[in-house]
Amino acid sequence: TLSLSHSNSIPLSLANPMESITEHIKCAICLDSFDSSIHQPRCFPCGHSFGLSCIHGLKKASTKKCPTCKTDINLSVDPPVNFQLMGLLEACKAASSNPLYSQPPIESSSKTCLKCRRAHPSLRTCTTCEGNPVLCPHCARLHHNSHSFVASASSHQDKLDAIRALKQLEMSMNELHDDTNGLFTRCIDSLKKLQKECESRSLLRTLETMAETNPKEATKAADNASAVLRTTKDNIEQVLNPLLPMLEGISFDLAGANQGKEEKEREASDYLLALSLAAEQQETQDLISFD
Repeated sequence: TLSLSHSNSIPLSLANPMESITEHIKCAICLDSFDSSIHQPRCFPCGHSFGLSCIHGLKKASTKKCPTCKTDINLSVDPPVNFQLMGLLEACKAASSNPLYSQPPIESSSKTCLKCRRAHPSLRTCTTCEGNPVLCPHCARLHHNSHSFVASASSHQDKLDAIRALKQLEMSMNELHDDTNGLFTRCIDSLKKLQKECESRSLLRTLETMAETNPKEATKAADNASAVLRTTKDNIEQVLNPLLPMLEGISFDLAGANQGKEEKEREASDYLLALSLAAEQQETQDLISFD
């Protein structure tokens, strides 16, 4: 005989059958429980049932297949009410008032709805109301219609972390861009300085003249010109060296692309030649057959 005097002697499935039953009165689209109004269970010909509000969403999305079994459906009219689920829903409501089966409200936390105090896997935060309450889809639809929502705290935090990472990446890219611009600027400045201070022919003529009249000044001017050339060379190498691997890669890709293009052209030419030969052979056979 089953004893009800001690709760620990009752099997789990009998101690609280509501836990297993409620899984059958939830819409598979939004994971929210059915009700008798806007989320009434409606049954497709394939036997699967969904809330009326979710079915209207499927209709707006021009869906033509059942979300569960992918059977073709017609949403030109609303599917019939699933009265079996409606009866089960009413039975659950009646059973919830029984002290034996009733469940105490779950304390509010980041994983429970602030309105109905129940846990839900798809909580969302209302950004319109003061205090930003966390709600399940059902309470959000009933009590906060047309409000703005974001995902629950954990998902929202993940998005914030991703945004911060993207901003950090953007800052790093900007710093790299600035460094590259700085290298190019220094290179250009060195080239301009070289162009301004030592035009080749003029400098050589000046050095030759100075070498005849004042050898020491000529040597000093030549040393200065050499220093400018070395600085310019170093700046150019500093800019170009990081680019060489990229240029080599581009050159390799272009060579591969040209080779692939030539191979495709050869294949196309061979194919056309084969078609031509086949046509001539067929024409010859037709003439022989005709004779």
